[in-house]
Amino acid sequence: MTTQVGGRRPARAHGGGPRSGTLGPVDEAGDYLRRVGGVHAFQWNPLREIDGEPQLLNNFGDLLGPLVVELVLESIAPGTRLDETPERRVVSVGSVMHFARPRDVVWGTGINGKVTNARVHGERKLDVRAVRGPLSAAYMTARGIEVPEVYGDPAMLLPMLMPELARWARHPVTDLLVAPNLNDLRSADLPGSTPAWPVDREAGQRLLVPTDPVRTVLRTIAQSRFVVGSSLHAVIIADALGIPARFVASAHESVFKYRDYLAGTGRPLTRIAGSVEQALELGPHEPPVIDLERLLAAFPRDVWALGSRPTGWAGRELGVARFPGVVTSDLLRMTRDQLSADDLRARWLDQLVPRAVAAATGEEVAPFVLDPTDRPAGAPPAAAEPDDAPTDEAEPDEPPADPADDEVPGAGPSDEEGLDEDAPEEAPEDPLEVAATYRELVVPGLDTTTLDDGLRDLAELVQRRDAARLAVAARLHGRPAAAELRAHRPAAGGWVVSLTVQVPHVRGGIDELALVLRAQGSDATVVVPVPRSPFHARQWHLDVDVLVPRHALESAAASAPGSDRWDVHVLLVEGHGARSEVPLAPRGTLGLVMSGAGGETPPPTAWTLVVDPTAVPA
Repeated sequence: MTTQVGGRRPARAHGGGPRSGTLGPVDEAGDYLRRVGGVHAFQWNPLREIDGEPQLLNNFGDLLGPLVVELVLESIAPGTRLDETPERRVVSVGSVMHFARPRDVVWGTGINGKVTNARVHGERKLDVRAVRGPLSAAYMTARGIEVPEVYGDPAMLLPMLMPELARWARHPVTDLLVAPNLNDLRSADLPGSTPAWPVDREAGQRLLVPTDPVRTVLRTIAQSRFVVGSSLHAVIIADALGIPARFVASAHESVFKYRDYLAGTGRPLTRIAGSVEQALELGPHEPPVIDLERLLAAFPRDVWALGSRPTGWAGRELGVARFPGVVTSDLLRMTRDQLSADDLRARWLDQLVPRAVAAATGEEVAPFVLDPTDRPAGAPPAAAEPDDAPTDEAEPDEPPADPADDEVPGAGPSDEEGLDEDAPEEAPEDPLEVAATYRELVVPGLDTTTLDDGLRDLAELVQRRDAARLAVAARLHGRPAAAELRAHRPAAGGWVVSLTVQVPHVRGGIDELALVLRAQGSDATVVVPVPRSPFHARQWHLDVDVLVPRHALESAAASAPGSDRWDVHVLLVEGHGARSEVPLAPRGTLGLVMSGAGGETPPPTAWTLVVDPTAVPA
């Protein structure tokens, strides 16, 4: 079979034949199955009325699945073709998991965030080899489906399968490619709509048309220097080619697919821009981190009788994806609109972060047990969007009941049943890992910069899984800055004061340090700056030595004879400009010198430097 890459396929409808059984669980005319080596590969390509006549939508991202499958098969065993077409199909690129029939093979597919996904459950016996990302994996795990720990959109493989993509990328012609998904692009054409995807052609900018021939779209992306937009696969292709890119939030799409892909490529907390302008301000997101050899090893070659079902690669097992129960539960409820963003934020900050902090400081933490009210409710899930647009760029509606369900004995579980109650017992969950995973998959868009400094430290260390620094941050949390004398001695030209400074943030953040000396019985004040060091901005526990010049004290005390006793304070200026002054505590009163994070509060009085003019420098 040869998949047409360039050019628009002729419009045709499967009007008189069956739609749900042979063509897939789709109750409308379109072109949904492509034969690859004698096996049906699914794609979402419905028939639509365009310019007054029925035409196939031909949205490029939705046509990539069969293309990638064909190219991979050709690279493994050129010319392979089965004499008889098997009943199970291969479902790959796109948010089309809910279109999979019982026993279909899933390779790199994603969950659709705009529909109920009532059809996605363990009774369908899906043969899952890989999914787009861990959000899809966690959702499917919650629905009783075993998912291997293999993530990635198969479109990421196109640069190694189509060498011309790399050749095109060496000759960019577009400075900025603005790539809206199809629904966003169509809504921009409505009368009275505000242009949300402006381009300046004179400045080297271009608007991507996702219904152009696939090869044309791929070349347009490859020859761009920066790609921004809500088209999932425009950004995926850019990422795969190493072209700078940034997602822009869609007005019509669920953020689920973007977050799923980003998490599956090592960037779960990457910021999604709110507009093209903001994307330009933020610049490109981080490059993807993904093992494409692992994804390629999971390719279902056994469907074409090319060996047995892959179970590992490079001598390692593929493994099964596992998730904390609170993650799968809340992710499921979130997709049904049963939990608000405030509910999820509170779960993480008020329950999971404190548990992780307690565990990091050595406290015994009981296993997290979901309250019955925390499990998915029995109320009907949120209705799907009425617009049944394409999967990749606009996420289709949930199809009606599929007669093919009868192939599996017994009715499948309804969407209201939620979690798999018969899941095997797992080892006790690490509270830090639970909190970090929840952060990545359930609340990745939470803005920690709005938190107070102490809680922000804890939250950021949890998401980094840094148990050692988290324990330190917990000891510092809620305590003010403090300083304690280590030693002092006379020196040539003055006195050397050695001190320890403890700042209230484990990340450090001190921009300036200074000693402030005030003469007892007068208004005389001397400020002695501490020489700046890059360590001041990075460490929470600082040991510094400061030379207090004799001439500075003598000059300040000239108007107040007899000022030989100076109370010493420490001035701290943080990077964002906040200033604080703390007394320099006498040695041994705070416990900072030996271990740090000592006493609860600094003493009410400061250590006093007594100026002895007869002192001999060491």
